Amino acid sequence: MAGAQDEAFHPSKPGECLAFVVLWGPLRSAVRFLHPKQKIRFFQMVCMRYFFSSILVLISTVLLAQNAGNTGSAYYYDTWRTDHNLPANDVRSILQTRDGYVWLATVKGLARFDGARFRLFNSQNVKPEISRDLIGHLAEGKDSTLWIGIDGGGLVSYKNGEFSANNIPSEFHDKSVIRLSADSKGRIWVAFAEGLFVIESGNFRRIDGIKGIVNDLAEDRFGNMLVAAAEAFQVVTAEGVRNVNVQLDDNQAIARIGVGSDGRILLTRDEVLFEIRDATKDYRWNAHKSQIRRRVTMIFEESPGVFLVSSFGGGVERYMGGRLTQIRGLGTFQGATLNARMMTRDREGGIWVATGGGALRLRHSFIWTIGKHENLPDNHVWAVYQAKDGSAWAGTELGGTVHLKNGKPADVLHKTDGMPADRITALCEMADGTFWFGGHPGGLVRKSGNRFEDMSRFPGYKGGSVRSIYEDRRGRVWVGTTGGLHRFDGQSFAHYPRIATMGRPRVNFISEDLNGDIWICSGGIFRLHGDSVRMFKPAGPAGESPAWSMLVDSGRVWFGTYGSGLHVVEGDSVVSFEGYSKEFGPNILSILEDKSGNLWINAEHELQRIKKQDLLDAMQGRKPVLYPRVFGALDGLTDIEFNGTGLHSAAVAKDGSFLYASMNGIVVVKQTEAPTNTLVPPVYVERLIADGKDIPLSEPVELPSGTKRIDIEFTALSFESVPKVKFRCLLEGIDDKWQGMTSFSRSVSYANLRYGSYRFHVMAMNADGVRNETGATIAFTVLPFFYETPAFIVLVVILGVSVVVVGFRWRVAALHSRQVALEQTVDEKTSALRSEIEMRKETEEVLRTIQEDLEHRVGERTTELSLAVEDLRRSREQYQKIVETAQEGIWMTDAGDVTIFANPKMADILGSSVEKLLGTDITSFLDDAGRITLAATRKRHREGLAERFELDFIQKSGSRVSTVISATPLLGQQGDYQGSLAMIADVTAQKRTERERQRVEAELRQAQKMEAVGQLAGGVAHDFNNLLIPILGYAEMLQKELPSSGTSHRRVVTIMRAAEKAALLTRQLLSFGRKQVMESKTINLNRVITDLSPILQRTIREDIEIRYKLIDDLSNVKGDASQIDQIIINLLVNARDAMPNGGVVVIETDNVNAESQTTTLSA
Repeated sequence: MAGAQDEAFHPSKPGECLAFVVLWGPLRSAVRFLHPKQKIRFFQMVCMRYFFSSILVLISTVLLAQNAGNTGSAYYYDTWRTDHNLPANDVRSILQTRDGYVWLATVKGLARFDGARFRLFNSQNVKPEISRDLIGHLAEGKDSTLWIGIDGGGLVSYKNGEFSANNIPSEFHDKSVIRLSADSKGRIWVAFAEGLFVIESGNFRRIDGIKGIVNDLAEDRFGNMLVAAAEAFQVVTAEGVRNVNVQLDDNQAIARIGVGSDGRILLTRDEVLFEIRDATKDYRWNAHKSQIRRRVTMIFEESPGVFLVSSFGGGVERYMGGRLTQIRGLGTFQGATLNARMMTRDREGGIWVATGGGALRLRHSFIWTIGKHENLPDNHVWAVYQAKDGSAWAGTELGGTVHLKNGKPADVLHKTDGMPADRITALCEMADGTFWFGGHPGGLVRKSGNRFEDMSRFPGYKGGSVRSIYEDRRGRVWVGTTGGLHRFDGQSFAHYPRIATMGRPRVNFISEDLNGDIWICSGGIFRLHGDSVRMFKPAGPAGESPAWSMLVDSGRVWFGTYGSGLHVVEGDSVVSFEGYSKEFGPNILSILEDKSGNLWINAEHELQRIKKQDLLDAMQGRKPVLYPRVFGALDGLTDIEFNGTGLHSAAVAKDGSFLYASMNGIVVVKQTEAPTNTLVPPVYVERLIADGKDIPLSEPVELPSGTKRIDIEFTALSFESVPKVKFRCLLEGIDDKWQGMTSFSRSVSYANLRYGSYRFHVMAMNADGVRNETGATIAFTVLPFFYETPAFIVLVVILGVSVVVVGFRWRVAALHSRQVALEQTVDEKTSALRSEIEMRKETEEVLRTIQEDLEHRVGERTTELSLAVEDLRRSREQYQKIVETAQEGIWMTDAGDVTIFANPKMADILGSSVEKLLGTDITSFLDDAGRITLAATRKRHREGLAERFELDFIQKSGSRVSTVISATPLLGQQGDYQGSLAMIADVTAQKRTERERQRVEAELRQAQKMEAVGQLAGGVAHDFNNLLIPILGYAEMLQKELPSSGTSHRRVVTIMRAAEKAALLTRQLLSFGRKQVMESKTINLNRVITDLSPILQRTIREDIEIRYKLIDDLSNVKGDASQIDQIIINLLVNARDAMPNGGVVVIETDNVNAESQTTTLSA
């Protein structure tokens, strides 16, 4: 389906423009050269002279404009083609009969249409009546007979489901019908090449006097038939045939005739159209000529004074006021511009057009858009506003803020002109005539004339994208932004931080009720009464959807959410309409109310209309289900996506129309012209199919016995928004309640019905909720099998009674004979029984003795068994205690290695519970190495080998447990492997102790090595010390003999110092080897460190620097110098090892009081 329109929305009246032209033309030409005083007198005279004429012109023009408005300024249409199951795209004629069906004459037969299904009648299934498939013309008589004109097949009638070709003489059965028409008197006019004929009261007669082949037929307002013949334009009256005297410019034949209800008549020939505005009964007419350049195929009156003209190559155009105007949008339909043949109106007001490319159904559109095609700079509109002077404002995405006058852009404002942003999302006209504009992503200005004032500079304004601007009755300005609610008092803004929900302070709507309370839509609904704030939200899951739109009504507040539909605040409670209808929302962008008490709900891609009283009745429990009228793509809203930024995404125009912001421009909704279909849809049962075979619906309807499946097809004949037609049906005796069905589910099936009588009911409701409560009913009977018929059952009963009687008599005779034989037998048996009784008494005595003996033995055995059971119980308890208290884990698996038993110790080892171990595989507690070990062990188990091995388990916590496992295979009587029993000991602690013992032993061995090294070092040092004694002695002697000022004396001193250092090193080695006795004496640590520095420098690496911080007044300490040397060397070695990448080692000395501080050595 596609939508179309031919004019933009113009709020101004055309009459105003025409009156202005009528007055201004003569006035301007008259006063151009007059003296000012003469001009004044001339104006007075002219105004009085033209006053009444101008008033008449204005009234007539306004009436004409209103008349044009009634015809609608836009069209939208439905189409049907072969891909919708239409038999052929080439449609020649369309007609709706009184029963509500639409019939389409195509080149492949006659199609009956109910809005959802086509049923085809052609030469294949209607023989011999329909001899050819090219159907050209249709008409209906007053008796509801459908007349069908066939190309080369004569005239056929259809009534009550039967076709007939016997209404015309047989010589016309193979003729082609040229024209076919029905007049108001019920007569059928049919034109063949052989002449014009009329069928009246079953009589078929020729109309004599017709000059040439008939091009067209039309009944005028006087009840006479106008005939456009090839050689003359004629009229058939009760007196006969006469020529119509039309003052045309030549004698060419009239091709098409159009008759209006107001007496207008349109005639066409070639590419010229003649309008007869006053068709008198004397048939002497004056024609007004218009050049149309179209080959007209039909003229159809749309409304008084307005005609639709179909033509080859021109589609469908509107003729009004002497000119043709194109109906925009119909060109998108393939076929509308190719070959439009005829038009007809159905009972719901739709206009059907037969074309060479399918069938169209035109409807007046009450919805159209103002976009780029009306010079709007951008189609993406965020906000719309109706000003007090009748003009409108629109905030667009890229085109700035547009001021529209008379429906067309008059001015555009941008940020460079002083606007707060290029994208205006909120605007409001105040009582003082100023305009406030708010933009996105921010900005707020006040416009007074051509001056713009930045309002965001006032204190208290929190900024954000502006969503709503509102002036209350006290003149206060409220501004809602994504930063919250603000109120302007003339000098500053008051901010309301409590107006927020779901963490979002965005304020979409602001309004005031009759009590002066301010209502705010900001995620939830808030009422601001003075300084108190109260929030309202729906209960349950609906409360999770943010409130998006709002309408303040007298006594209640309607609001829509984004996700859960429509709700209302009444008093202190919130009522949700989620359960009343699935068609509300669920995303509601705005709510408006018209003057008829309807709420119009903007549901993002469609509009929904619902009577407010129906909603109130639902709240009171008087309406369990609500049916809103939904306007969508089927009603002209094709590819429309509305915007819902806030309060100004919708507005009410001065004439009551609704304006909506959308991605496609400004959507104008002339809601006063929105269709309301009050017609009750006819409902029919069309077919009854039993096991794939059509059953005639004539009474009585009987289905063969053993019918397995029944299909019932039904329909409702409403062509206005066909997908929104709803059905409900009920089969008495089978369905316990009415079954609801959608528009395209126009059939229902039942299977395996028992024999008996049934009654099927079906009802329907059109798109506006008008119901056909009577509906349609069909009664049918499923015939029984022969063995289920009453006669057969009676026969079976009689035969059964007879058999019972005969059998009873035979049985009585047999019983009597049996009685005699039994008496004889009883006597014989009685004697035998006496002997048997005596024998049984003896046997009973023997049995009693045996019984007593058995009872004694059973008592003894019972005692033994009780003792054995007690022993078994104690043994089981002992076994259970042993298993449960065993310090080894016990694990038993089946042949599939699945755990079937585990004791608590086993569960403790694995860090789990016994319940979790049952049914698990041991491999879930092993790493890859453990699984390999276990796989090899299992293989040997299956060979019957017991084994002891070690295995580490991994607990769920990741801890590793070391165990020793003694596993024994469990074999069956045949030696087959049935599982495994394993005793598992936790040796984790033992292994840990063993590792500790090995570490201690290693340390002991290292100490022994160090002791040996010390002993070796001590021995070497002792021997080296012996060597140093003569060196030091002789050096001292040389020092005394040599003069102190000589070079040799200095060299001897150097030798003595080196020998003393070697002696010091010897003492250190002796100390390391524990050979030297501690020698405690007073020493200076600075001197010890200074003397030791060469050794320290050689001890470290080249990438390590030693820094010394030695204080001058360092106190002496008492200790062994060699031991202190060793301590310093050890600390330096530790520091070296701690710095693999090099660094700095600091050796510092200081005086410390050992009583108040802990003495430390820094390195």
